[in-house]
Amino acid sequence: MSHRCEPLYNELMNNTVLADFFAPATKALNKVRYTAGRFKSLPMEAFCLFGCLRHLQGIATMREQVQQLLHLTDAQKMPVARSTYSDALNSGARQAIVQQAVVQLADQARAQLLDRLAQFDELEDRPVYAADGSYQKESANFRRCTPKHGGEDNHKGHMMLTFYDVRLGAPVDV
Repeated sequence: MSHRCEPLYNELMNNTVLADFFAPATKALNKVRYTAGRFKSLPMEAFCLFGCLRHLQGIATMREQVQQLLHLTDAQKMPVARSTYSDALNSGARQAIVQQAVVQLADQARAQLLDRLAQFDELEDRPVYAADGSYQKESANFRRCTPKHGGEDNHKGHMMLTFYDVRLGAPVDV
């Protein structure tokens, strides 16, 4: 099955540094079982890649990002069903796939990265975690809510608490 964003995804991933950067996520997604055909506009690989890029670039919404990237390809029209990455995560199917992929990524990292705290004998093999709280401007937890008398959608942000495995040097849960 061909996806509407395939030309753009191929342009970004064809023998690029970005492809090397994203290779662990691609490998993790290949280990997660899901039906790819249900995502016609934006397949999971592109959804995750665009989400990573959006955060790296500091772009507020996925729709804005896709519009910025469209100049890289001849695609005339590339609809994205929802306006933000977090709104798209409101899909239970996408959220479950991302959660399974994160577990696979953490397992890959544990197999390849050195223990950053190995020199501290007192810690032995106990897990060490750190938490970081930050405010997210968008959230998958709330549906769109427009005031009855006109106006803009209300703000849908929330606090996000990310847990890091300090030994691994990587986030393991949100």
